[in-house]
Amino acid sequence: MQKNYFTIKEVSIKMDIPPHTIRYWEEKFRLLKPLRLSGGHRRYTLKDIETISKIKELIFIKGYSLNGVRKILNLKRKETKNQSVFASSDNFSGNNASISKII
Repeated sequence: MQKNYFTIKEVSIKMDIPPHTIRYWEEKFRLLKPLRLSGGHRRYTLKDIETISKIKELIFIKGYSLNGVRKILNLKRKETKNQSVFASSDNFSGNNASISKII
């Protein structure tokens, strides 16, 4: 059975990034928003871990600044939204065709 949520310690060990760095990135990147439990403890999803991995790669491997990483992540987020809109639009066109056949 695969876990859905991970603690900051688990993410820190898995990604080889100190917890204080992960918390700092949460402040700098709006895309990184882990679930907060009532006591304030963070729980990270696989999507959060994927975002942390992308940030780590862009900073430590590709050498981007925090501003550069922010721009890249925002651009990718916009591309994803546009793809979703186009997919919905295609789906809508298909539904119109189905409705036309029924009428």
